[in-house]
Amino acid sequence: MRSSFSSTTSRQSEQGGITILVALILLSVMTVAALGMSQTTLRELAITGNESTGRKAAEAADSALDWVLIWSNPNAATSISASTDPITGANTSTITTSTLTGAPGIVQVQMNKLLAAIGDSSLRVTKLDPLPNTAPGSGPDTYGNQSGNSGSLRFFLRSVDFNKTTAPELFQTAAGSTGFVQKDSVVAQAFDVEVRYLGESLANRASGFRAKKQGGLFLIRSVGRANIGATGQSFIAQREALVDYAP
Repeated sequence: MRSSFSSTTSRQSEQGGITILVALILLSVMTVAALGMSQTTLRELAITGNESTGRKAAEAADSALDWVLIWSNPNAATSISASTDPITGANTSTITTSTLTGAPGIVQVQMNKLLAAIGDSSLRVTKLDPLPNTAPGSGPDTYGNQSGNSGSLRFFLRSVDFNKTTAPELFQTAAGSTGFVQKDSVVAQAFDVEVRYLGESLANRASGFRAKKQGGLFLIRSVGRANIGATGQSFIAQREALVDYAP
C-alpha cells in the first residue's frame, strides 16, 4: 500500500508539472501573438494618421491654387445686371466692377503689379525668395515682384503673412483664431503660392482679330503644409498649374 500510494503521488506530481509547463508555453505564445497584434494595430493607426495629415496638406495646396486662379482674374469683381427696355426691346444691361477687399483684393493687387512690371522694368522690385516655414513677413510686398535668386518675375502669397482680420476668407476657423488650426485638431494648415511669369501668352501667336497683346503665360505653384502641433512634424504637398492669361 505504501509503495502504491507513493507511485500514484509521483505520477500526479509529474502530470501537474507538465500541465504547468504547457500553460506557460501557451501563455508565452498568446503574449507574443498579442504583442504582434498590438504592433500591427499601432502601425495601422500611424499610417491612417499620416494619410489624414497628408490629405490636409494636399487640401491646403489645392485651396491655395484655386484661390489664386479665381481672384487673379481682373474680371473676378465684374458683375452684369441684365435688363431689357420694355418698350423698345433694347438691351439696357449694365456692367459693374467692384473693388475687391480682403484676400481676393490682395491677390488681384499683386497680379496687377506683376502685369505692370512685365511691361515696365522701372516697376520691378527685386527681393529674395522666401524660405519655407519661415517667420511671417509684412505681407506680399515683403518679397517684391522680381526674384533676387533667379531674376524671374513673380510674386509670393503666404498664409503666414495674414490673419483673420487681413484675410478673413482664408480663415474658416473658430472665432478669435489667428491660425489655421481646425477646431478640435492639433494640425495647423498653411500654404505658400508662387505666381511666376514664363513669357508671352500663347494667344499672342494667333493671327488677325484673334490675337491678343496682353497677359502672358504663368506658372502657379502652391505648396500646402500640415504642421502637427509643437512636434516639428510637417507634411507637404505641391500643386502646379500652367495658365495662359490673356484678358
